[in-house]
Amino acid sequence: MLEDAKKIIFRTLKNDDYNFAFRWSMDEKFCEANGWRKNLDEEAIYNWWKD
Repeated sequence: MLEDAKKIIFRTLKNDDYNFAFRWSMDEKFCEANGWRKNLDEEAIYNWWKD
């Protein structure tokens, strides 16, 4: 059974991952589960991401 499991590798987020973060920010359940503010505009998300 374990031999069929997929291996998950974690890595540090990069600036190039912004598009993923932007998509996550549109998911209300994701935001709620992770303590993200909801309904931020793209500029606010980008400013948060680049910091």
